[in-house]
Amino acid sequence: MRKNSCVEELIVISLGLSKSITMKKACHHHIFALIMFLFLSFPMIVKGEVENNIIIPEEHHLITLSTEGSGDRIRIGKIKHEQNVTYTSTRVPDEVMVMFPYDKTQSVDKAKCKGSVPEYRKLWSSDLFHDDSRACVMKLSLEPGKNSDVQFTTTTTRPGFSTLMYIGNIYPVRNFSITYKMPVELKGIIDVAERNLPDSLNVTREVVSNGKEYQIQLTAKNIPAMKLEEGSPYARMILPHIMMTGLFSDVNELYTYLHGFTTAEDPAASTVTDFALDLTKDCETDMERLEVIQDWVRDNIRYVAIETGDLGYIPDLPSEVLKKRFGDCKGSASLIKAMLRGVGIDGRLVWIGTSSIPEDFTDVPNPGIGNHMIAAALLNDSIYYVDGTVGAAPQGYYSPSIQGKQTIIEDGNLPLIHRVPVLSPDASCDSVIIHGTLAEDKVIGSMTELISGYFKAALANRYKMADDDRKNKMASAYLSEGRTNFSFVAPRIDNLEPEEEYARVSAIVKIEKTTTESGGKVYFNPSLYQIRDSKVNMKNRTQPFFRVVRCRVVRELHLTIPENMTVEKLPEDFHLDNRFMDASLTYSRDGDEVICRFVLVWKDQMVPYAELKGYNDDITKVSKALSQRIQLSKS
Repeated sequence: MRKNSCVEELIVISLGLSKSITMKKACHHHIFALIMFLFLSFPMIVKGEVENNIIIPEEHHLITLSTEGSGDRIRIGKIKHEQNVTYTSTRVPDEVMVMFPYDKTQSVDKAKCKGSVPEYRKLWSSDLFHDDSRACVMKLSLEPGKNSDVQFTTTTTRPGFSTLMYIGNIYPVRNFSITYKMPVELKGIIDVAERNLPDSLNVTREVVSNGKEYQIQLTAKNIPAMKLEEGSPYARMILPHIMMTGLFSDVNELYTYLHGFTTAEDPAASTVTDFALDLTKDCETDMERLEVIQDWVRDNIRYVAIETGDLGYIPDLPSEVLKKRFGDCKGSASLIKAMLRGVGIDGRLVWIGTSSIPEDFTDVPNPGIGNHMIAAALLNDSIYYVDGTVGAAPQGYYSPSIQGKQTIIEDGNLPLIHRVPVLSPDASCDSVIIHGTLAEDKVIGSMTELISGYFKAALANRYKMADDDRKNKMASAYLSEGRTNFSFVAPRIDNLEPEEEYARVSAIVKIEKTTTESGGKVYFNPSLYQIRDSKVNMKNRTQPFFRVVRCRVVRELHLTIPENMTVEKLPEDFHLDNRFMDASLTYSRDGDEVICRFVLVWKDQMVPYAELKGYNDDITKVSKALSQRIQLSKS
């Protein structure tokens, strides 16, 4: 697949309004590798230096669909998109840079703005991604009170991927409209799905031009500037947009279209089979073979996408990916499938969307619902998903970006519709255990951090990509993060191998400034966890909060009290449980040892705006409980 919608919101906000999104077979190489930008077919506008100085008095779009064939064989041949946008500055002179992306599937027919000469450049520049996308660029100089009119026309020749348009802009829009025009024969076939639209938006559907055309029009006035706030959900979850529907009648037709890009024969297929057989020669079971193939591809196939022409849609041949040792998500998925089949396992290709796309394929049968490709093994009456792009990752791990997402699994002429399992929060655990002795105001002892799932994968990939010098410093840096009064001796990292459930980071630790004295008493601060950092800043906030990872956090301190001190009072235990978090804090004694244990489970990822205040209040309660001191006295 082409550009990844996982960072779609960055384009919408940082570069401007994304309009009819053209997704080729967009590559998703999520958390632990390069995340590429979503390919857009509308101008991307770089912000001027003066915030809120620029407004858009008029923004209008006319989308004309032309057809080929007739009757039951009628289909859309081309989509013409005419855009007229007016920019003006309200207070001081300003500038915007308008970019119009295009490629093999979309031509720039017209780009015009008075006083600006279009330039044509490469769109993407990256060590890990290259394609044939280009951009028509125009620089606009704005004077207060004077309008700059931009006219832009494109023609899309592969309409199957041109479906999504956002309603609004990073600048306020006074008058806005989108009009779809098509032959009346498409009435009842082509429509638009409305998402997160404001109440002020008006939508009409009518037959016009003496019964020859069908028209869908959306109009709105005074649209505020679009933005995504810190910690907000992905753009498609909350920003207003529409999607064209009806390009495919159902998920089966969509599957036929997508599968058509993957049917090329590999003339060197035997090299892949021979390699897979040799790689797994010591394996005794199919599950062992599956795990060895998965780990080898993740460790040895570097994510690099070179997508020119139809390579934006068609997976590279498995033998080519094996020979070059690099590929995009389609390439790694194809190699995994071929290697699995080479050792007698039923390997399949899988189309999937990431968490940035809220819809299912069965809800909106369209290629834009998917932005990633992985593989699957059908083994022992079960489906095991294999994502070759996550790099070093533990066995059974699924990235949060694909958990719960609907999948299209190739299965002959008709697809197999399935869903990636949702892992429990316990699958991604960060557990710290400290055994130490209190010596005056310091704690000296040992510290071990055990991490699994998301946390282990993140550390394993950082370690894998680091040079030797950084690897030597990584254990100390990892343990020190967020711990200002900690120092470490002999830090080390162990068990990063995929077959190990938990990675281990350990060291001898010294924690300073742990006690205060008052009125002849000594008060010890366990400092187990800084949960107050999880509060959401509500100043000027209007959007929900979205937590990327569901996980379990454990902080445990075994504190040996010296002979010259006595424990006078332990803090009260605490427990808070709701649909967003489950937090428990306990204190106990075992001889001269005090055991402090904090467990936090982050549950529902989405906190609606209306519940954010209560969410923050609960974090304050947990933070207050964590701030309680152990009361000691000197003998």
